[in-house]
Amino acid sequence: MLDPATRDVDAVLKALPGIAGYLHANAIPPSQVKPDGTVVNAKSPVGFSAALLPYLSALNEKNLENQQMSRVQSEFDSKRGLYGNPAKYYDQNLVLFALGWKLRQSWFDPQGALEMSWKNSRLLKNDLEKLGCSTSYTEGESSNWTDCVGGHQVPTAE
Repeated sequence: MLDPATRDVDAVLKALPGIAGYLHANAIPPSQVKPDGTVVNAKSPVGFSAALLPYLSALNEKNLENQQMSRVQSEFDSKRGLYGNPAKYYDQNLVLFALGWKLRQSWFDPQGALEMSWKNSRLLKNDLEKLGCSTSYTEGESSNWTDCVGGHQVPTAE
């Protein structure tokens, strides 16, 4: 979630290569790894995939980012409105912050301060289209709803 203009961002990303390499050979991130890099538990909860979205984007690992985003979307339970089975509190928070970042609703500036786009309570159509969401707009209506990001109903604006 680092701003690209953050001092030493390249050095930080270079110091964290392990998980990207792991994901080139494995579909999901591990939940537990020893200090020496040995994987203790190969299957992580869905929140771990969500948490990696900003990191993979910063590395320009689009295929890996799309793979993890697909996992997040596939683990959405539309009946409960939650991610994962069983749904766990921590996973909901990781997904919330990752998708908030992905939709540019919240992010960190170069000095590390949290920025939010809450001034506009509606997501921009372009942001949703970047995620591959369908949008519709009828002349004269102030907003419409679209089915996006794991089935969530999200307000949109032109």
